[in-house]
Amino acid sequence: MGRVGTPIRIEKLKWDGRMTSVHDAHLVAVEPPLLSWYAPAGSSRTRPEKGFTERLEHDELWMTSTDEWWVLCAMSDGGAIVEIVLHAAVPVDPAADGVIRWIDLDLDFEVRDGTVALEDEEEFHRHAGAMSYPKDVIRGAWSGISRLAPRYTTGEWPFDGFLKWTVAQARQEAADD
Repeated sequence: MGRVGTPIRIEKLKWDGRMTSVHDAHLVAVEPPLLSWYAPAGSSRTRPEKGFTERLEHDELWMTSTDEWWVLCAMSDGGAIVEIVLHAAVPVDPAADGVIRWIDLDLDFEVRDGTVALEDEEEFHRHAGAMSYPKDVIRGAWSGISRLAPRYTTGEWPFDGFLKWTVAQARQEAADD
């Protein structure tokens, strides 16, 4: 694993190995087993399956715990966190060869414009069958969402100001590089 601020390539895949997005980011200082990366507003994300590249509208702070079944994305407008997406995901291995690869399992807990919702549940069930998710993967996806989502309601870590503070730190570190 590289030092804080080290450029890193992020590859998001599905269970069947399809790559759904690729973007460049920078590692962020967090304590293990946390793993975090930052992509500033204006940077690019390629969607290989869809054949286009998008520009990020907001700063994005991504975080996971390497022993948990989730990957969290907090989007910031430069101050406030404006959107949160908690993805059910296979536990992520630390970066190797300058790349973090993670497997998205389609089930998402989203907070946007004051609305909280569980998204893509139908897609999760459909993909679990079509891609033959093992039972432990199905259970893991649900446990990842159910372990972290309630913390949003109670205001516990990482929804206790940690995300806002960490994105501010990441933004500063990126500016200093």
